[in-house]
Amino acid sequence: MEVLSPPDPANAYYRLGQFEQRHRHGRDDRTSRRSADVYPRFVESGIIPRVRAVWIVCPVLLAVTVSVAAAQTPGRSAAAALSAVPTVASVAGSGTATEVTFTWTTTAAVGDQLIAATDFRPLNRFEPLARRSVAPAFVRERAPELSDDRLVVMAVDAAGREVAWQQVYDPRIVRAEASDLGQPINGQTLFRPRADLVVTLPDALAAAAVRVFAPRWNGTEFLLELLGELPWAAR
Repeated sequence: MEVLSPPDPANAYYRLGQFEQRHRHGRDDRTSRRSADVYPRFVESGIIPRVRAVWIVCPVLLAVTVSVAAAQTPGRSAAAALSAVPTVASVAGSGTATEVTFTWTTTAAVGDQLIAATDFRPLNRFEPLARRSVAPAFVRERAPELSDDRLVVMAVDAAGREVAWQQVYDPRIVRAEASDLGQPINGQTLFRPRADLVVTLPDALAAAAVRVFAPRWNGTEFLLELLGELPWAAR
């Protein structure tokens, strides 16, 4: 005797296919009659519509998962981002410029002791400290090269569009070299817990904010890691 298992939503279409195939071939045995009885119960109980709903919803869930994963991916391609906007030096002209100094609390560590890179936990809190007008002194680089001891600063207009970029030295970083007697010199990167970040922009840009990025090499290309967006326009 063939024993039918209780209706399983995952197998609903499989059993429906068996039912249709057997009747298409003219089979009228006891199993076919039982399958014919199972099919209406599946329809009445709502099993088949629920299976169809799963196939409709799954692509939506997949799209949401991919979007969230993409949003959480750290950094953006430096090559793509920097090729889309000009350098500050190329658009500076001969007008006036403004220099703003930000106090940068780089970590939650207390005190002024330098911190090894392996122990450094970034905080990135910026506060404007000083502002002044300066004579423009922007230097054009023929082939700017990114490095992990320099920052990328993007000028942003009132609409949130990035309009120009430049590099500044990362004031957090201290390079240290040490050597034991008769041993090779070992380099080490240390971080200041507090630093002053100085940014200069031409007034012609009419910047509303600046975005500060740290370049990070991932083995293939530089990615830009956003450290903060700072207000630029005078209050």
